[in-house]
Amino acid sequence: MQVIKRHEDREIEQPDLTGMESRQGSGSSVNFMEDTYFCLDLSLILFDNFRMLKLILTCFLFAQISSAGETNQTRIGVIPWPGYDFLALAEKKGLFNQHGVNVKLINFAYISDMKNAFRRGQLDGIAATTVDAYLNFQKSHKNPCQIIATFDYSAGGDVLIAGPQIKNVAQLKGKTLGLEVMSLSSYMLARILTKYQLKESDLKLRPYMHMEMPGAIASGAVDAVITFPPSSIEVLKVKGTKVLFSSKEIPGEVLDVLLLTKKVISERPHDAEGIARALDEAIDYHRNFPMEAENIMAKSAGVALTDWRDGFSGLKMVTRDELQRSFKDGQTLKDILKTVEEVVSPKIRNPEKWDIESVIEPLMRYSGRK
Repeated sequence: MQVIKRHEDREIEQPDLTGMESRQGSGSSVNFMEDTYFCLDLSLILFDNFRMLKLILTCFLFAQISSAGETNQTRIGVIPWPGYDFLALAEKKGLFNQHGVNVKLINFAYISDMKNAFRRGQLDGIAATTVDAYLNFQKSHKNPCQIIATFDYSAGGDVLIAGPQIKNVAQLKGKTLGLEVMSLSSYMLARILTKYQLKESDLKLRPYMHMEMPGAIASGAVDAVITFPPSSIEVLKVKGTKVLFSSKEIPGEVLDVLLLTKKVISERPHDAEGIARALDEAIDYHRNFPMEAENIMAKSAGVALTDWRDGFSGLKMVTRDELQRSFKDGQTLKDILKTVEEVVSPKIRNPEKWDIESVIEPLMRYSGRK
């Protein structure tokens, strides 16, 4: 698996509808879905170093992605998350090759980088949540994507973690919360606010990338964070931290999926289905040979096996054929996507209506095939 990382840009940018990449150095609160800013601990002397590093690494990133464009090669972007490591397992075990598909996995440190590359057409697909699928639809009508496969339900993997002074969610009122905006973290925040009858204005929101959160909570820059593995594993190593809320409390709502562009699915249907089948087979391989599979995935993720397993414990893997059986009380995938739209759309300026039937059509068509 190719690994590409870079530091985030520390320059101030004007917030706009693509505000998840914006940064402002103020101490005021932020609309978590639109305007973002960043509290800087670095001295001005370091700014030029970050700018230069960003320029070098960003050029390297795009050069690598561009060089990946072999004929019929499918470039899939991945961020750190135990469920997405099953793509690496499929790669290592030759499952893509068995289905005659040429897949290149490109691992990003930050979800904003991955989403930008996807919108620019430098990726053919991404591993993401259904929230990310909705946000991509709102921002990238010219590059529509569809769901071809499922990874997992987050059943406790996505968490709200507080520092030593916070004992419950109610005590967050007036406190500082770190989260990655325009992402699943924003959805989690909305659900937390509803459940505990809080308002966004009750909190001081600070945007952070997930890998920055352990340092932020350890230094006291924030009182709590919304994050996921592997970041959450490191945050919980900070003395006195505790989980106040997790995706386990909103069962079935947080679903990780594999998205491909509609263009790839229509022009190369064999490749799209082959990738989906290889992922299902990777999930089955883990069930049959868990020790071997977990060692492969932990090594690929660059984390200790015990840490990988800690993060994975909050997930429930689900193949396409198992998807419908995993729903409860008559719930369907369409219901989950409608909930995403209902929660997120009020925070989007002039949101477009999501064509859910079109988004899930390949997944439904492939399901049940052997």
